[in-house]
Formats: sequence, structure tokens, C-alpha cells
Amino acid sequence: MRFEDRQLVHLASEQTRAAFFDSAALERIALASYLIDAGTLDPPWSAAFDELTFTTTFPSRQRARIESRWDASSMRAEGMLDLESQDRSLSGVSAVWRGAVIARGRVGGGRVDAIAGGFPSLAEVDAAIDSGGAPPPASGPARDAARRDEVALRLANAIGRPNTVSGADVATLVADEGAADIASFLVTGQAARKLGALSVRFASDAPAAPVPVRLELTAAILIFDPGATDILLADRLRATQRAQDLLSGEASSRNATAGLSRRNEIAAIWIVPAGWFNDADWPGATAAARLAEASAWLRAYGIALVTRA
Repeated sequence: MRFEDRQLVHLASEQTRAAFFDSAALERIALASYLIDAGTLDPPWSAAFDELTFTTTFPSRQRARIESRWDASSMRAEGMLDLESQDRSLSGVSAVWRGAVIARGRVGGGRVDAIAGGFPSLAEVDAAIDSGGAPPPASGPARDAARRDEVALRLANAIGRPNTVSGADVATLVADEGAADIASFLVTGQAARKLGALSVRFASDAPAAPVPVRLELTAAILIFDPGATDILLADRLRATQRAQDLLSGEASSRNATAGLSRRNEIAAIWIVPAGWFNDADWPGATAAARLAEASAWLRAYGIALVTRA
């Protein structure tokens, strides 16, 4: 049996579907679908197939407006016309998977124990300078330097870390923002944003036990044997992007997992022979290293690699 047919049969059968993706493959699918920090999710990994559709076309609906005017009566008529066709071909897509990848983790963050911060204003800064023991500089570079030092002092003290912010740090920030000096930055910045420091402390409670985390997804599954076809890799990428574009409207119907952000609205799963990465033209010293390198490159496009015998 051809590689493509063998994989499709195993994916279609309920007896073999549950074990179709191994743990490493499911993790790659999760990474192509979501922005996941290292250590956030752990094994065991499993797959939930809420719906698995073996189809190559999806209905397409287009709406047109018809408007007419008759000069004699100056009357106008309008109408709406809906056209539905089967022209949205998912070329090269073997199946569409709607469901989830399930792992274990602690998604959602910890409990905030304390918040501290401060947002100095120009009036507060000038008042502090003018109330000092030594005669304050009235204007010019000396006044600007005194203001920067006072802002630095207030920012560091606001978060309980004295001497961690310097006047030079403030000068760099002001320059990066394109302001002429700290005074103009504090004044013009009031409208849209404020300069300040904020410290958030999380409780030191023992972390909760890991719980199952369900990563909702919609994925286009493409099965192909590169050694048995003359289709270029660039062509496969274009076909994948087209499938993702056609399915993109479905992402809103499957809310992203709470506490995580989607890397791509629609994932694409390439099921390829394990021997594909024996080719030394792939970057990497070993087949495993080549698979890892290719996975890191393709996940930016929402593509997860799955190798099968």
C-alpha cells in the first residue's frame, strides 16, 4: 500500500487513530498552534478528535448587490443575491481535524501577593528639587540633570530597590523616546502614557499540581511522500498556506485555551516518512537534529511535522 493510503487508513480507523500521533508529534503540533513557554506543559500528551473530516472541498458563499434605476419614474430597486458553490478546493489536504491536543501543566499564572509602583510628575520632581538644602539650578542643562536624577531616585524607591536606576538610565529612555529633555517628556507624555516603575510580587505558595490542559485547534492534515512525488517543497508550502487561509474563519469558533495565545489560527500537519530526514541536505548532523531544525523553522508558519513508518 502506498505511504499516503496507509496513513489515511490508520488515521480513519478508530482502532488506530488514538495512537496515530506519538508524544513528540503532539508536542510539535501544540508548539505550531500555541505560543508555549518551555516547561509550561508536560507529558503525557494525547489527542482529542472531536471531528475528523475527510474532504477536499468546502462550500463557498459570495454575496452581490443588484441595483437598478428607471429614468421615467426615478424609482430605484435593490436586491441581494447569494451564490454558493464548491470551488474552495483544499488541494493536497487529506483531512481536517477539529479537536485538541491535551497535556498537563499549570496554565494561568500564580497569585499576586503585592504590587508597588510610582509615576512621578514634573510638578512633583521640581518641588522635590526646589525644597532641597542646596540652592537648586534654575534652568538649563544643570536643571535637566537634577530632574533626571530625581526621577531616577523616585523610580527606584517606588519599587523598593534604591540605587538601581540612575540619571543616565533616564537620559537614555528620554532619548529613545525622541524627547528633547526629561521635562518635555513628562509633560507631553501625560496625554497617552506615563513614565513610572511597577513591581509585582507573586505569592511563594507551593505550585498547584499539574492538571490536564486542552489546547483547542483546527488543523489541516497533509500526507505526502516526498520521495514518490516531484512536487517541490515551495509548492507544498503554498498549498498549505492556501488551506490555512480557507479554514481561517473556523478559528473564531474554537476559542484559544485560557492563559495561552495562539501562534497560528489554523495549524497544518505534515505527515511524512521518517526516512525523509536521513537526507543530509537538511541542516543538522543527525536525522533527529534535522527533524528538530525543520520543525523550528516550519512552526512559524503553523506547520507541525509528523514522521511515520
